[in-house]
Amino acid sequence: MFASITNKIKELKLGQSALLAGSAGIGQAISYLFMPILSRVFTTEDYSVFSLFYAWIVPLAVFSTFRIEFAIPHQHSTEKRFKTAFTAIKSSVIITVFISLLVILGWAAGWLQNSSILMWIPLGILSVSIPQILYFLSTRENQYRKSGLYRIINNLVLQSASAILGWMLWGSTGLIVGMLIGQLAGALTLIVGNGKRLYLHAEKENWIDSLKEFKSYIFYSTPQGLIETLQLSGTIFIIYALFDEPYPGLFYLCWRILQSPITLISNTIFVVHYNNASQLHSQRKDYQWLITKTAKLLFIAGGCIGAVLFLFGPPLFAFFLGEPWREAGEIARILSPWFVFQFAVTPFSFVAILENKQRTAFFISLIDIMLKGISLLIGSFFHSISIGLVLYSVSGSLILLFTYFWYLKQSKKDF
Repeated sequence: MFASITNKIKELKLGQSALLAGSAGIGQAISYLFMPILSRVFTTEDYSVFSLFYAWIVPLAVFSTFRIEFAIPHQHSTEKRFKTAFTAIKSSVIITVFISLLVILGWAAGWLQNSSILMWIPLGILSVSIPQILYFLSTRENQYRKSGLYRIINNLVLQSASAILGWMLWGSTGLIVGMLIGQLAGALTLIVGNGKRLYLHAEKENWIDSLKEFKSYIFYSTPQGLIETLQLSGTIFIIYALFDEPYPGLFYLCWRILQSPITLISNTIFVVHYNNASQLHSQRKDYQWLITKTAKLLFIAGGCIGAVLFLFGPPLFAFFLGEPWREAGEIARILSPWFVFQFAVTPFSFVAILENKQRTAFFISLIDIMLKGISLLIGSFFHSISIGLVLYSVSGSLILLFTYFWYLKQSKKDF
């Protein structure tokens, strides 16, 4: 029995998961320690402006790489993995330059407002896309300590820089620049030891020709990724359009706090289990057990956190962040059921990629974001963001429940 348990631990690669989860935990702990400081040196209006900036750069970062980085775990040779990473980086740079030209033209023609935000967008795109590519590469190369160090340095530098700039009264610009500095520090951590290898394995062929290998990621995974980013970005855009000024900032900070455990646990499990499931899939082995065993633990842990948010959300936020943020705690209370399902289901989104079901996953996500948008519109009709968010939480939870059972069905193999 002991040998069987030992083999199962090795097969699950729990040591790798623990290393990444531990480092991500330290990184998130740093973020939580700084939040009471940041929420007091920056106003809800500052966070509203920053949330709009963030809402722009995340989907644009996905578009800039065409999600080519998601092909890295599939590559079975070091040369192919580094070539894939280089192609993703090259794509991000080229698309970002193109977007920069559009921003400059739009600003010069007077079509675009908020130029103070727009000028940072190109750097913001690269600050999100490059570290993600390098993180996928370092993890696939089993550089788990480097990947873990990235999480810690990124959060420590980002939060410290933001706090200093906030103390210097930079306002929303301090939040933007602090993020860029932190992301740069994280990218430098990941590039050490890999920069020369990336150059040596650089794809020499024409950029357009090099993209042909990744057609499925460009035409199926990229739209899916864009839809996923609209979970936050689209919500912020709609709240900006339909409700009063403080709500985008309140929703954004609430989302960050709720997403921290998801980033800590779920994203770590995604990266490690994606690699494990890829190997099992290539060996024509069943990997449903990998999902069910992990999901049970996630539902239990997520349920405990969700119960605390539902019962004590408003006073906890007011105590932790300051009285102006009490309403963010009310938003957290409403979203707590959705949080539980998001926490437990999202780590297994790799199933759609492995099973070439990106098109189906795309339509599921599209229905999800449409229902959420309709929910907020209904709330606007009744002049109540609370009604909109309740419907948002219910519809999101039902879609995630359906998605979980769909993942189980797809991962079951009968060879």
